[in-house]
Amino acid sequence: MYLKISDTKLLPPEKNSADYFYLLQTLRALIHASKKTERPRLEKTFTMMEKAIGVEINRETLDIMQNIGEENFTTETENKWQQHKNKHINNILRKYIGAQLATSSFPFAGFGRDISEKIITMSVRFATFKLALMSACKLNNKTPSDKEIIEYAQPLSRFMEHLASPELSMILYKDAGWTNEPRLRALIGDE
Repeated sequence: MYLKISDTKLLPPEKNSADYFYLLQTLRALIHASKKTERPRLEKTFTMMEKAIGVEINRETLDIMQNIGEENFTTETENKWQQHKNKHINNILRKYIGAQLATSSFPFAGFGRDISEKIITMSVRFATFKLALMSACKLNNKTPSDKEIIEYAQPLSRFMEHLASPELSMILYKDAGWTNEPRLRALIGDE
């Protein structure tokens, strides 16, 4: 259905080098807004992602603090991803997006008032999960095991699936530029 209603002329991806930082900042803003303080597994995954791309998000102000002199963190992260990504990882990413499509297809399920907002929400969640896997590849210099993938996926999915405010999510996604089709295509990548 999604393919039938899409335009046959997709605009080329419009990459923004700051999108990894914005993904983390957006996730931190959503965590901050949820007010629950104890999430050790989510915090562990979040901290791993920060370390991989060389930033720290202030837990109160949500400011991005990049490590001085380490501007190539994101390039290194992408290179390690290309080096360690394999057929198994691609299948996991496909299953992740398949599960997102399945759960959002039920009436009144998932975030978004219309199909466009649902696609944006699913895409940002997918990109966040993908960034966790990319971060693990970089920091461990290997493809994450199934056990490690579950350790990253479960707290992220649990948190993102139980957000109380779809409106806040869409405001943050719009501010980051991900409601723009070329930016959204670049955000999710070629997987």
